[in-house]
Formats: sequence, structure tokens, C-alpha cells
Amino acid sequence: MSESKLRNEILPSDTLKEYIEILKKVTHFKYISESNLINIAQKVSEIKYQANYDIFRKGDISNEVFILIEGSAYRDYLNGKSGSIIQKYSYFGERSCLFDEPRRCTVSTTCPCRCLQMRGEDFTYMVLHELPFCTAVGRSLRVKQHIFDNFDAFNSYLFNSVSEKNLNFQKLLSLYANMKPAIHPNVKTAKLETSAWVYAIKRLPMNICSTSTIVMSTKIIPILMDEMKKNNTGNVKTICRRRSTWNLGNGKIFILLRDSQTDIIDLMTCLCLHAIESRKLRNLLSKNPRNISLLYSAKEEIASGKKETHEMQERILSQIKELSPEDISGLRNLWGEKTLENIWNVLYQHGDYNIIIDKPSDSFDDVNEIWIEKVRNATIELMGDYNTEDLIVDIISSNTHSVVNLVSPWVHKRKEEITEWGKKNHPEIVEQNPVDEEDLFYILLQFYLKEFPEKAKERLEEEFKYGILSIFEEDLTGISVQLIDPSKLEMKYCDTYIHLKSNKLREQKRHLIVNVDFAFGHQAEEIVHCLTLLYSKSIRSLNVVGKAGGLIGKRGDILLPSHVLLQSQDDLRPIAQTGISPENIAKICSREVHVGTVLTIEGTLLQDRVLLNFYRKFSHCIGIEMEGSYFVRQIEQSIMRGILDSEVNTRFLYYVSDIPLDLKSTLSKSLSPWEAIPPLYSIIRLIINQLFDDDDMYSETSLINTPIDHTMGGFSGVRRNSNVTLMQSKTFKKNFNRAFSAEVLSNMPSDLNDETETEGASYIKDDN
Repeated sequence: MSESKLRNEILPSDTLKEYIEILKKVTHFKYISESNLINIAQKVSEIKYQANYDIFRKGDISNEVFILIEGSAYRDYLNGKSGSIIQKYSYFGERSCLFDEPRRCTVSTTCPCRCLQMRGEDFTYMVLHELPFCTAVGRSLRVKQHIFDNFDAFNSYLFNSVSEKNLNFQKLLSLYANMKPAIHPNVKTAKLETSAWVYAIKRLPMNICSTSTIVMSTKIIPILMDEMKKNNTGNVKTICRRRSTWNLGNGKIFILLRDSQTDIIDLMTCLCLHAIESRKLRNLLSKNPRNISLLYSAKEEIASGKKETHEMQERILSQIKELSPEDISGLRNLWGEKTLENIWNVLYQHGDYNIIIDKPSDSFDDVNEIWIEKVRNATIELMGDYNTEDLIVDIISSNTHSVVNLVSPWVHKRKEEITEWGKKNHPEIVEQNPVDEEDLFYILLQFYLKEFPEKAKERLEEEFKYGILSIFEEDLTGISVQLIDPSKLEMKYCDTYIHLKSNKLREQKRHLIVNVDFAFGHQAEEIVHCLTLLYSKSIRSLNVVGKAGGLIGKRGDILLPSHVLLQSQDDLRPIAQTGISPENIAKICSREVHVGTVLTIEGTLLQDRVLLNFYRKFSHCIGIEMEGSYFVRQIEQSIMRGILDSEVNTRFLYYVSDIPLDLKSTLSKSLSPWEAIPPLYSIIRLIINQLFDDDDMYSETSLINTPIDHTMGGFSGVRRNSNVTLMQSKTFKKNFNRAFSAEVLSNMPSDLNDETETEGASYIKDDN
């Protein structure tokens, strides 16, 4: 047992000096400033241990960090089979406080020892406030402790297998499970996890449960050339991915990849998740042979022409005792009216896939070049010719609906009609409405367009008369485009908060807005490259709007990135924001605004809690997404090559779609329209208005200081992030109480007359 423990509220001066000198000898602590070493020395406690004493055991829930100042200890990972000696002046136990995880090993003394113990919160505080210390600890975790080795091993095996055209799917499954993705926390347990499973199912071909062989390539295979002429989007749909897939028969499908990296990672990680959950389901059902008989009889009924109904599902599934009511509900959420059919397919398929990934070395069929030719032809159709010398081009990367909905005459001429239809047919939406009436209209519009798909042609024809031309693409790149000639738009048929003002520059040149649908990972780099080659120095601005996982805040918040950080290469790049500030955003939006670095990852499932906490604490990241770094890198390269003007305006804004560190707010949980529409449309309004504002158009592009610049000021310094939380303007005041719950509002400052600082945020009153 420990022999003594000395609490150091008031330390004798000699003891304090001794601790300071000891701390200077400790690995990485040498990088801490003198003033902060004194602060630490005043906070530690000294503990003496006998030999063979367990300081902590594997699996313990505690977060103290220990500094060995006398003696030695042993770090045991596998009951004596794997471990290492801890030497004098080393610290240990830091991972539990940094990554919010149980102890990963048992640490025992090998002889009588003395340790200094510090609270995990104090260690974390030093990481957040001492840049040299933070960098040294982070490098040790990444390079010496190899905390990302499981991700590297998965990617390395996957792409080596692609090169060798020989992939062992069972080995890939094992490597996937070792990653322990944040969205799939029960990957190594027997517990069925349908919330994570539904994420994967929606991103895989709809016939995946009856598929055994998957052929993938960035080039169409010869056997499908004629078929593609008839149906170039494939004959198998994927709910949440624009991906062309063809059924080749006998359990075999072909998938046309959009790129040779991100698309492969996305497909294979989702397939791994699906395979693991399928195996869990098979194991559950196989415990009782009667379950197989029940499902076989259901399959025979369906095969005879009987429709699978909710009653049939209830009759069969209620007899399977191994499935809990939660499991049954989750399975129905996965497959709806084909639940029994797909459960049988999962049983029959056995979960082993034959994967063939063809990476052609001599492919000259560049899908991006085919796509940009369509954009060029559409430019000529809308503008009359393709002459970039008298053209101003503003490019927006967003989605297919927000930009056009805000300026569409077809939409706004029918605003009253659509709103009345919504009130009548969807009163549950109207009654629950916590948002601005304008945003409620766009929510109802989604339901209206889904109910009346035949109106799409009428809408396109009318929008073209007002200078809006849409190109829809589900095949090849999967990226749709809307071209807008602002000279043909009419203010009275635009969103209430949109202000289309003329200015001197546009009197001399034609103006074109190009709205490009979301790119996917690495694809963003190719898309921007093609657009910059097409429009070159006529491009005045590049505006990127997207959704991101939040490492702080809540769903629906807005992220204003100062930098992007490419995780795979640890590549940090600044973002030049033109005319964008938290105050600008706050004037038209009631959501919290966070400023800082945004992390670019290679796949949604290539993240675990360790990775998320690491970049949250060591790089001060406020969010994660998949395209930002590729956008910024290509813009920089185009400027250096002389393709883009060096003064090109750039704006990057994201809204928070999920909180991956919160299991209740991950991507496996659907985003409500109240959380998505208001921040997204507010961002788009801000950007469109800036394109028509003389002051903003000629405003100076500025670099937002990195959060590290703001925060590395020691214990008495400023907050750990440059996050800014601002109240909305008076225009939105009346909607604020409806937009947030009482619980959220209880965290807001009661007095907004003065600036009030809280941990990680400042609240600033807007006087407009």
C-alpha cells in the first residue's frame, strides 16, 4: 500500500524549490515556462509507494498523472506478456485524462518509489496552454506511442491490396475492428448496433445483403458499355451516396468509383461495419434452429407472392426470443418493408465478400473532364458565349437546393400556396416550428417537392427564363451544378433576406454564379482544378459551404475555420476569409459561432475517440470534415501556377451536423430540419449578399489568427479556444426563445448588456 500522501495546499519554500527542480528534469516538462512550473509544483501531491504496489490497474476509471521521482515501475499491458520499465523522471497515466478512457495497462512499482501526482485536469490544462509542451507531448503520442497505428494499418493493407489486386476481406475486417470507430463503439462486442448499421446500409448498394462479389473501378468495364448508354446511373440505388452501381447477376455487382481513394475507403469501411453487424445477427439467430425455420417460412411466403407486411414481421420476429424489442425496432429501421427478406439474405450470404478493385493504369477516360465540358456548354447556353474576359465568376460549393431556393422565382411565386399546403398536410411540422417563418417555408418546400415530383420540369423551365440553369448528374462525378445569371433575377422573387444590389464592376462585366454540389473527399481537389482551368482569372471568389462534425458546441452551430488540417499528412494550412467575421454571421443567424481549425479526415469511419480527443486538445480543432484541405490546397496551387488571381476571395463556412464524441448526436442519429435548415440557409444568405455588396467585394482578405496564437498564454492567459458565441440581431430575437430549449437557454448569460466571458466562449451583444 502507499505509505504516505502529502497534500500541498501550502508548500514550504524548500519543498517547492525541490519540486520545481524535479519537474525541470521530467520528459517534456522542460518545455514549460518557469511561471507555469511554479504553478504545477504548487498543485502536485507527493506519494510514497512500497515495492510491488499497483499504482493503478488496467480498466480502472481514474485520470491522475504520475511523475516518478525515485525508484522504478513496470507498465504491464498483457498480464506479464507485454510491458516496459518506467524510469526515474518519467510521467505516466496521461492517456486517461487526455482521451477520457479507462486505464490501458497496470502500473506496479518494482521497488520502493516516490511519485508526484497531479490531477488530470491540470495536465490537460498545460497541454492546452503551453505550446512547446503540447507539441512535445503530441509528437510522443503520435510518433512514439503510435496512437494512430490502427488507422495506418487499415489504410496500408487496403491500398496495398488494391495495388496487388488481392484483398483478404476477413483480414480487412480484423483491421477495421482494431480501429474502434467512434460511430461504431460496440464493434468488438456481441451487442447488435443497428444505429451504426443504418449509417453503413444507407451508403452501400441496396442489394448488398444478397451480394457476394463486388467489382469496383474508376473505369467502366467493357461488358457495361452498351448498358451505360441506356442507364448511366446504374440499376442499383444507394440511398445516401451518388454512386453508379450495376447488378451483374448471381450475387455480383459493379460499382463505378468517383475517385481511387476516398470512395474506396468509404465503401470498404461501410462494408466492414455491415459485415460485422451481419455476423452478430447471424450468431444471435443461429442459437436456436427454430429461428431459421421461422425465417425460411417467411421467405417462402414472400416468394409465393405474398407481400411482406408489418403484421407478418411482427408475427415472425416476436417469436425470436434472442432479439430484444430494441433490436427488432432497429432492424425495421434498417430495411422497412423488406426486413424479413434481408434478414434471410444475411443468414444465407454468410458475410464473406469477394472484392475485386480494379485500378486501371492506362485509363484516359477522365470523368472530371467529361463533367467540366458539360459545365462549359451550360455556360454558353446561359450566357450566350464562353468569353471569360468580360465575365465575373463567383463559385459556391454547397448543395443542390439552398442557393437556388433562395433566388428561385418559381419557389417564391408559390410561397403562399406552398405554406398553406404545408399547414394543411403537415401540421405536425408547423406546430413544432421553433425557427423563423422564412426557414419554416424551406422546410415545408422539401415535403412539397417530394409530394409533387412532376412539377420539376415546370420549375426548371421557369427558372431558366430568370437566368437559372441546372445540370443534374448522378453518374460519373455525381456532382450537379446550377449556373445563375444575376442580371435576370428579380428581387421580389427572392428570399426576404437576400439583397441583390448592382455595383460599378458588374456594370462593365457580365456576372455568373456557379453553384457546385458537395464534392466527396479527394474529389474536391479535382473539381476545383477543373473549374479554375475553365474560368481561370475571371473567378472572383471561391466559397465553400459544408457540414462538419463538431468537436465543440452542438448540432446546428456554425464553424468559421481559421485553418484546415489534413489528418493523414498532418498538413496545416491557413484559410483567407474575405469579409467574413463572427459578427457578420451573428447579424443574420441565431446559432453559436466557433472559430478555429477544422480537421480533414479521409473517411467518416476512420476516426475513434482517441483521434478526436487528440486533435481537439493538441491542435485545437473545432470540427471535422472530408474536403476542406483539398479545396485549400488546390486553390493555393492554382494561384502559384498563375491560373487564379492572387487576390481571389475565399470564404469557408460549415454547420455542425453531428457531435461524434457524443453518442447521442453522431451521424447514426438523423439531423432534424430545425437543426440543419436555419444555419445552412443563413450561411448561404450571408455569402450571396457579400457577392452583391460593394464594401465586401473590395474588402481586404484577412487571415484569422490560429487558436494556438490566441491561447498559449499560460495559466493567466486567455481561453483555450478562440471560440466566439454571439447573440443574433433583433430581427431574430423573437425567434430565439423558440429555437432553443429551456435547458440550452439556461446556459446563456442573463445580462446581454455587457460582454461576458465564460470558459471557451464570449457572448457579445449585437446592437444592430
